Amino acid sequence: MQLHEREKMVRQAEIDLSEKMLDWMREWSSKLTEGEELKVVQKELNRFVASTAKYMIRRERHGDEDKPGGLA
Repeated sequence: MQLHEREKMVRQAEIDLSEKMLDWMREWSSKLTEGEELKVVQKELNRFVASTAKYMIRRERHGDEDKPGGLA
């Protein structure tokens, strides 16, 4: 089976993010409980997903228009 050429780059990005998360966990593990760590990660992921979705919806509704969201 042949992988798409971008798979190697995607895998490297996954490894990079994982390493950064492990570094963050090492820094904060003595200061936060596991539940608190999970809460911080969950909030940041939620913020990222919500922000991404906001702009995806805006593009779907308005294409490349320069109007602020919600204005017709």
